[in-house]
Amino acid sequence: MKKNLLILMTLMLWASPVVAQQTGGATSPAPVPERLEVLEVEAILGYWSVTNGGNPRAARYDYLKSSVAGGLNVEWDPLPHRFLFESFAVNRKDYFATMDYAYRDVVVFNLYSRGLYHNLNHVSLGVDDPLTVLPWPDPITGSPVPTFVDRNPGAAYAVESTLRK
Repeated sequence: MKKNLLILMTLMLWASPVVAQQTGGATSPAPVPERLEVLEVEAILGYWSVTNGGNPRAARYDYLKSSVAGGLNVEWDPLPHRFLFESFAVNRKDYFATMDYAYRDVVVFNLYSRGLYHNLNHVSLGVDDPLTVLPWPDPITGSPVPTFVDRNPGAAYAVESTLRK
C-alpha cells in the first residue's frame, strides 16, 4: 500500500510541471483579470431562552440560564493567505471558536477553543439515623461509625470545562 501511494505521489509531482509547460508554438492565453480580495462575514444574534420546570437534569450539558446568543463567521482569502474565524456562543459558559490561518496552503495554524458546562447529580442520601450516631466506636467491630450531614440538600452542582488547542 505504501509503495502504491509513493508511486502515485511521484507521478503527480512529476506530471504537474510537464503539463504546465507550454509548447513552443502555442500562443499565450488572454490575461486574466486579477481576482479581488473577497471578505465574507456572517453575524448571528439571538436570545437563548431557558425555562426550567423543576428538573435541572433536562439539559445535562447546558448552562440553564437565559442569555443573549450569537455567532461570527469571517473568511478572508487574499491569496496566498487564507484566514477563517468561526465562533458561536450560547452564553458565557457554552461557546465554540476556531481560527485557521494558512500561507500558500502549506503552513497552517489552527486555534480552537470550546467551553462546556456539565450539570452534575446531587445524590441525596436521606436523613442520618440518630440511633447510629455514636460518640464512641462500634462495640462489635471496634471501628468508628460513619455519619453524614448533607449541609446543602437542595444545591445544584456543575463542572465547567474549557478546551483550548
